[in-house]
Amino acid sequence: AEHMRGRWRESLAAGGCSIAAYALALWAMTRAQIAAVAALRETSIVFGVAIAGLLLKERIGPLRAAAAVAVVAGAIAIRMG
Repeated sequence: AEHMRGRWRESLAAGGCSIAAYALALWAMTRAQIAAVAALRETSIVFGVAIAGLLLKERIGPLRAAAAVAVVAGAIAIRMG
């Protein structure tokens, strides 16, 4: 609990960023096809895997790598279709 009390500013900023990202996605869905926006939004998983592996030095196992590849393949398929 003490750790959380000392990090309220970071928590507030993260919450604000989360709300802003959701609002931006909703706005984008009013301007473009929903499938394209949804596919682009899901690519954040790929960036998360890249950050985890490259910056945080986490182990990226075969299942996590396959999931990231599946997201990329889905985004490409939606864009081409």
